[in-house]
Amino acid sequence: MLTEEQLVAFLSAMRNGYPQHYALTVVLGFTGLRFCHASALRFEDTDETRQVIYIRRKQVRGKVGPVSRKKRAPKMIPIEKEILEVIRWHRQRMLAEQHPGLAEGWMFPSSVGKLFLGTCSLSKAWKRSLKTAGISERFTVHGLRRTFNDVARRAKVDPLVIKAITGHVTEDMREHYSTVDLDEKRQAVAAFGRRVRFSSKTVDQTVDAKVEA
Repeated sequence: MLTEEQLVAFLSAMRNGYPQHYALTVVLGFTGLRFCHASALRFEDTDETRQVIYIRRKQVRGKVGPVSRKKRAPKMIPIEKEILEVIRWHRQRMLAEQHPGLAEGWMFPSSVGKLFLGTCSLSKAWKRSLKTAGISERFTVHGLRRTFNDVARRAKVDPLVIKAITGHVTEDMREHYSTVDLDEKRQAVAAFGRRVRFSSKTVDQTVDAKVEA
């Protein structure tokens, strides 16, 4: 897991060194989603008015299917406006480059427009960004999910709310007889954001300039 400061440094390194993977890394870090769910998102899954992302499918090694009971996910996750701005910036960047993945509507396609075959697709960017951020400890893509849980816990978010967001299956009976509404989830992701002090305004200006061009 990363500390709040390490997470910000890591995201900054990813943004400046590998902007094509920046938005995916941000979404993974600020939602606690599993890679199989986040990497299967389409732009149509984002509702900017409600500020939510709908989790409608998963993908494993390029094979798309429904969200399974084994690896659960909430039907929707609220996201802060800063995260929405990153997704919007990401799409503008893809449009400027005429990315081949736009035709299929994938939010985070590979360079050839297909779905990622696994987290190994991020390996080079991941390792170099960790090094740039000065993080020597082993840290995997799944570590962002653990980091979300840890930071949310330090932000005093109710464990039941955290589980409702991440889809963890623990304390089954308590969760079975409890409900967590969208407002509670929204307060949780807002609390996470306050601790990490993330701002979409930190997007590299040189990248913005290329997008605008």
